[in-house]
Amino acid sequence: MSRPRLTVDIDAMRRARSGAGLSQFALSRAVDVSPGAIGLIETGRLQPSVALLERIAAAVDTPAAELATIAEAGAA
Repeated sequence: MSRPRLTVDIDAMRRARSGAGLSQFALSRAVDVSPGAIGLIETGRLQPSVALLERIAAAVDTPAAELATIAEAGAA
């Protein structure tokens, strides 16, 4: 089974976090990652795992599908 490939919508990620009233630090605490990781995700320099994306989505009360495109690796 191939590993899913994510493409984060960085604008949607920031809007969802901001709309939830969370700072990068608060979100990082809620999903158990470093604040730097959230910053890297929001600038497109780090793609989260599906599990982390789902934790972020839950923390900001937004469906994961609104935060990123998920495709099977190798899919065109």
